[in-house]
Amino acid sequence: MTDFFSDKALTNITEHLLPGLWTLLVAFAVSLVAVPLAIRLSRRYGWIAQPGGRHAHANPTPLLGGLAMWIGFGVAVLLFVHASAQVLGVVVVSGLAMALLAIDDKRPMQPLVKLGVQVGLAVVAVVVFGIEIRFFSLPGGHLIALGWLMAPVSVFWLVSMQNTVNFLDGVDGLAAGVIAIVAVILMLAAGQLKQPDVVQLSGALAGCCAGFLIFNFHPARIFMGDSGAHFLGMALGIISILGVAKVAVAFALAAPVLALALPIIDTGWAILRRRRQGTSVAWRGRT
Repeated sequence: MTDFFSDKALTNITEHLLPGLWTLLVAFAVSLVAVPLAIRLSRRYGWIAQPGGRHAHANPTPLLGGLAMWIGFGVAVLLFVHASAQVLGVVVVSGLAMALLAIDDKRPMQPLVKLGVQVGLAVVAVVVFGIEIRFFSLPGGHLIALGWLMAPVSVFWLVSMQNTVNFLDGVDGLAAGVIAIVAVILMLAAGQLKQPDVVQLSGALAGCCAGFLIFNFHPARIFMGDSGAHFLGMALGIISILGVAKVAVAFALAAPVLALALPIIDTGWAILRRRRQGTSVAWRGRT
């Protein structure tokens, strides 16, 4: 414990994490400025989530939060992170995810079309920018090389990350809050392993989420939409591949997903049961 808090240890931690703190602050500031602009654009061009149906909010709410977050993330990365093909890939592919899924926010895609877009984005990341999961590590330091499975496993990972974050985006502040926390965990892990690019990328992701959260806490003044959820999922998926914390990311996201899945499954089962019994779905059950 004494060694951990020694001057040398604290100096090393500061040196490795300081670049990430700068990208975090810049992404936060840029997102904070970009969100009000995104609100105006949403209202002007009709990117609005209307109340009713599967939506629980009471008022029409702008939907271009993903654009604001991506701008904050992209500016911080381009200003501070050392240029490389993979760093460029994070910005470009996550930006494509944001832009293409913004179409879904305005004119919902068919499920198979949406899945095709998700897979296509993952393939671009893997084939064009060389972002691949090359091995898995086991306890004891053993590594398992994936060989020809690198590409399909990487595509599956990136598609899964997009859908996981999209699933989380059902409660004000939840998805952006969870991703911000996971990004900070990634930043700390990368700092210990002396991975400066991953530290800075993770800081930028946490910062853009924090800037967006100022406007997304209940009652939300803006939503991230599918565009924001897929941007965050793709960016987090790629950053976790560049780092070494894929398992940690999966477990960190699993807890809130399971917490949401259980009541959703219970509600779905109750609806099916009542339809089979011929009773009203809205009828209050026994307490």
